[in-house]
Amino acid sequence: MKKICIFILAAALLFGLLLLASCAKSGGGGTETPTAQAENPGGGETPKETEPERHTPNLPDVKFNGYEFRATISTNNVYGPFDLTVAEETGDTINDSIYRRNRYLEDKYDVVFRQTEINGWDLLQNTFKKSVMAGTDDFDLCMLVERFAFFLAAEGYLLSAERTGHMDLSKPWYNRDMVEVTAMKGRHYLIFSDECTNMYGLSLALLFNKKIVSDLGLENPYNLVKSGAWTYGKFFAMCRSALADLDGDGAMTDRDRHGVLSQDNWLPSNFWVSAGIEMVVKDADGMFRLNFEGNEKLLEVLDTARENLFGASKIYFSYTNDKVNSFKPRDDVFGITDIGFQMFESDLGLFYSTLINTIPALRSMDTDFGILPFPKADEAQERYITRNGGGMIKSAPVHAADPERTGIIVEALAAESRNTTIPAYKEINLKTKFTRDDESAEMLDIMFDNSFMELADVIFLADIGGVFVNEFRGKGNFASLIEKNTAKMQKVLDKINSSLDALE
Repeated sequence: MKKICIFILAAALLFGLLLLASCAKSGGGGTETPTAQAENPGGGETPKETEPERHTPNLPDVKFNGYEFRATISTNNVYGPFDLTVAEETGDTINDSIYRRNRYLEDKYDVVFRQTEINGWDLLQNTFKKSVMAGTDDFDLCMLVERFAFFLAAEGYLLSAERTGHMDLSKPWYNRDMVEVTAMKGRHYLIFSDECTNMYGLSLALLFNKKIVSDLGLENPYNLVKSGAWTYGKFFAMCRSALADLDGDGAMTDRDRHGVLSQDNWLPSNFWVSAGIEMVVKDADGMFRLNFEGNEKLLEVLDTARENLFGASKIYFSYTNDKVNSFKPRDDVFGITDIGFQMFESDLGLFYSTLINTIPALRSMDTDFGILPFPKADEAQERYITRNGGGMIKSAPVHAADPERTGIIVEALAAESRNTTIPAYKEINLKTKFTRDDESAEMLDIMFDNSFMELADVIFLADIGGVFVNEFRGKGNFASLIEKNTAKMQKVLDKINSSLDALE
């Protein structure tokens, strides 16, 4: 009897163990599901998806009693968006992110955002100057093209970040490189923050045609970037391999395939900027000076770029300077730039140098394309540097009625834009809606993290965009060109330098 009882107990125990094993495999309906241990091999709770970091500025807990914080902005949205505020949510990603950002800040600081729209950059600049000269309280911020803002700052029209007492320019919601390069005697007047989303859109990118890369059996440009081997040499060689007289007329026209398409102000000057060369620098005393004397690297880069762009095998077709017979702009938004879109859409260029904010115009292109940073001068160069065309920034007048309030709101706008509008612009709008592969999104991160504005582009737009770039199409005697223009350019810097000590 004792043996029988032991046997019965053992059988019951075995049955129970089998039942438990069956339950572990069964989801209640007979279908196998992974065990908790399989879902989380490390044991414990299954990890949740990481929440995005929330950026919080170090600002006082204050209320402004319903104050209307006013901005005067441009109606031109080719380089946009420019809005400080929007009326309602519309379903547009960026619009709605601005709406949510503003509702949060209006509630937190008890302010109301208002904006006035003016059509024309010159008119905006004149509006700003007249307001300061008259000492009238017309706006808290006014949108200015960065080159206008720079000269107005040098003349004493702009409020510095230091006078507000509440703007921490070391925070990630500011572009530190661009803020520092425009600083004057240690004071910061041009505030490139994440509120200024068009700052990202004015970065220069290289698009590449995936079909042409595949047809010609070329190296994968993404792999070159990731390995650090994406250099001028690789770029020029790939451009030459793409050249083809498609219509067989013996001339390279807008009906043939070229190495790179662009317009002159979006390509030649990229070379010295992406090589880490600055034509204008600041000395130990904070004074601006030309960086020409003894700058052999600059001459080397200029000569190399010209030799390849316009040499025996001309790899570059400019839809603004070379003759175009077969294409006409389809609309007035981008004007002649639309010809570049059409040529690239027609597989007539291996590469296309353009502003990031123009990429959405290619969303209907049939052939797949990728996005790249501009190449390095050589593999020894530490990082890829993306030339930034500047930005349309919102500047505060020097006679602001309450600089502290201005600083608090500008800092709050910048930080909250990092939380809302920038993810909408970068992650959703650019990376998800307008790019065609994961690598393009990775390349955008490289470009945004290494965006740089060359001060010579700001101060000497006519000389750099005109005289210097024209020399690429001329004799290419850059040493002589520099010698002829140094005195004139230095005179401009001397005038700026003479005004710096008087700045508040």
